[in-house]
Amino acid sequence: MSENWIDVSAHNGVIDWPRVAASGVSGAVLRAGYGNDAAQKDICFDANIKGALAAGLKVAVYWFSYADSVDDALKEWQVCRQIILPYRGRICFVASDYEYDSYNYYRRVHGTAPSNDLINQMVNAFLGAAKADGWDTMLYTNNDYRRNVFSAATLAAWDIWLADYTGGPDVPCAMQQTCSTGHVPGISGNVDMDVDFKNFEIVPSSH
Repeated sequence: MSENWIDVSAHNGVIDWPRVAASGVSGAVLRAGYGNDAAQKDICFDANIKGALAAGLKVAVYWFSYADSVDDALKEWQVCRQIILPYRGRICFVASDYEYDSYNYYRRVHGTAPSNDLINQMVNAFLGAAKADGWDTMLYTNNDYRRNVFSAATLAAWDIWLADYTGGPDVPCAMQQTCSTGHVPGISGNVDMDVDFKNFEIVPSSH
């Protein structure tokens, strides 16, 4: 049985989490931050994760990558880990989010496009380090990157969170992002909507 989730960041502003929970949403994937510096922590992350947990929602996190090398991807994981560590045991999974803005950033910095091999190496390094540290993991992607960027080995290595707005998912996945223009009570404006097929368990609080 699938569950309705959302994914949010500081771009969604202040969220009324009890209203979100009352609307039938089961969980939320929260942006923890981006890049390789702790100063790039999502400014709403702590408020979002505390609010979502207090409202009884399941939570997971994603990290938006601007990595331009394997070493940089590993540095991004270390920053992400530092930010999410206080909530260890409550987070269902950590997702790597490498997409068009990540690719375009590399082009601006280096004057050339990153190779598919490098992109695969970077996401595998980030997620491999997270897994080695004991976190459940997921790779965020869309059908373009699934077909044209990520290798079969990369796609087979991780649970997939697939952005696919055309109905049901084109391929089996753990989670599907179904639209970016959803509306949920407690959130102003549009919000990304997701369907979770994995049915994560709520992790009991240690307090």
